[in-house]
Amino acid sequence: MLKHTIEEVQLKNGAKGLFIDIPDASVMSFRINFRAGDVYTASDEKWETAHIMEHLSLGATKKHKTAREYQANLEKNGAHWNASTGQTDMTYEAECADFEWESFTELFLMGISQPLFLDSEFEAECGNVYEELIGRGNNHAGRLSLEMAKRNGLNLMTHQERAELMKNVTIADIKKHYKETHFAQNMRFVIAGRLRGRKIKLKVALSEMPLPEQASGERFAIPSEVPKLCDGMLYIENTSVPNAYFYIDTYSREELQISELYSLGLLGTLLTDTLYSKILGEAREKGLIYYLSSNYYRTKGHSSWWFGSQISEKQLAPFLEIFVREINNVRAGKLLEKDIEAAKMNQLGGFQCEAQTVNALVNGYGGLYFYDGTITDYYTNFEKKLKKITAKNITDIANKMFADNIWGIGFLGTISEKARNSAYDQVSILWK
Repeated sequence: MLKHTIEEVQLKNGAKGLFIDIPDASVMSFRINFRAGDVYTASDEKWETAHIMEHLSLGATKKHKTAREYQANLEKNGAHWNASTGQTDMTYEAECADFEWESFTELFLMGISQPLFLDSEFEAECGNVYEELIGRGNNHAGRLSLEMAKRNGLNLMTHQERAELMKNVTIADIKKHYKETHFAQNMRFVIAGRLRGRKIKLKVALSEMPLPEQASGERFAIPSEVPKLCDGMLYIENTSVPNAYFYIDTYSREELQISELYSLGLLGTLLTDTLYSKILGEAREKGLIYYLSSNYYRTKGHSSWWFGSQISEKQLAPFLEIFVREINNVRAGKLLEKDIEAAKMNQLGGFQCEAQTVNALVNGYGGLYFYDGTITDYYTNFEKKLKKITAKNITDIANKMFADNIWGIGFLGTISEKARNSAYDQVSILWK
């Protein structure tokens, strides 16, 4: 792991962030975050406003007539950058060589704080966003997961719906959304690199960003979402898919604690993350399934744990037999210490491989910090936290994720009604 120190700074303009000093770094990495995502747009009809605005940001400025000119300057020494929009957050990210850190910082912050939002570039980026959404809409697994989340009452749109709603967004909506969301108190940042002797200049640059002013002076809160149980299962028929994509989701109405997230992550490793894991390992050994994706998340009002893959109809029932059995074994406390230790060693090794770059540190600290201001000790105490997880912790979190009886199963592709109903009956046992 890279040797580093971390400092939280409060700027005079109300923004807050983390400076991560990495003495041996040869690059500088940036994350600038605003609560400016989809849920803060004016209405559902204007849902795609935030996404289009993100595409227009880091474009033409008072010093650059076009986005192409600005980006040529941004990238001239090999730097790379991106921006992303989610339900709640909009994040600008970049990484540059250490030798150009000062000029790059000025240019990067200029793109965030002084966009022109040109009419010509609005038309062009609307075309690009449309192509992006249509392309993502061709991802069958992604479509299925979004449709299922909507059925469970979560506030989001499918890519197909978003593409249709684009026609409602105007350049005036873009400028309004920027003005309402990109104010200093709503900004958080994480900057990492060789920061010794540079922090004062960085503070000045961040403090003097000419961002819109807001009277409220408070960072936007994340809205709470409470999922609900949906009736039956979801089936999206697609005869061009000869097998079936599937997802199984389960929700807790609690926002999991960090210690619980550690336990759930370890459980994921034990069940699905490796080719010798309890579910995927046995299923692969029997030739039932090629891969099994699984992950979890938490947000305000709930937490979720999901499983997904694609499978042929004849393989589905024997696969689900393994799936249900192994989850019930965990919930009943039937865990072998050797399996828990193996999962811990896998996570520890993966962590040490992952935490070797400046970018990885920025991502690792930024996730929790942008979410609720937590400055995690993940990178300094990961091994200690991992060692503390017990079999009871794992059993408890597994049971918690099924306790509220909020779940769903869905399929996309070609699969008979009989097989779907049988699968529903197989997995429903987990919530009874």
